[in-house]
Amino acid sequence: MNKKTNIPKLIGANVPRVDLQEKATGAAIFTDDIQFGKNLLFARIKRSPYPHALIKSIDISQAEELPGVKAVVTGADFTRRIGLYLKDRHIFARERVRFVGEPVAGVAAVSEEIAEQVSSPWPELPRPGAILLLGVNGTGKTTTVAKLASRFCRGGGTVVLAAADTFRAGAIEQLKLWGSRLDVPVVAQSPRSLSV
Repeated sequence: MNKKTNIPKLIGANVPRVDLQEKATGAAIFTDDIQFGKNLLFARIKRSPYPHALIKSIDISQAEELPGVKAVVTGADFTRRIGLYLKDRHIFARERVRFVGEPVAGVAAVSEEIAEQVSSPWPELPRPGAILLLGVNGTGKTTTVAKLASRFCRGGGTVVLAAADTFRAGAIEQLKLWGSRLDVPVVAQSPRSLSV
């Protein structure tokens, strides 16, 4: 049973498009042209402005009371995890945000303006970081470290100093002195020299 299938030869042939007339005259209807009526809702995702923050609570009551807001959802509403290859993240952040732009809440309202009004503030966590000072002896590194530590302490930061000077016991002792004056812990080993 060997049937021959008639395959049209399209390569090199002039095939008229079925939507040519509508598109050429501007009569074609695209998705943006469709009117969905008064029941259309506008959605907005509220995203984290912080790279690292705890979500202690999100008060959605104020958002829900806005006239025109139909729904507000947060990570508490979606406990399942999602992901393309590995289902390892939540739709909305829960407990903490881990990057700027991470989705925190979703809002559905009768207009874009109302959806944009909803905000959810939460406290930013201190950004972990380290400052490494390198330089030759006698250039003021230890004093600079003490000034930076004092500034961070006054700003409410948590400071730990680490001495990594391998040649001068005096620098380590000086850093320990600054640490005791600022009430800041200092991590240090005994000085060592390198044999060449």
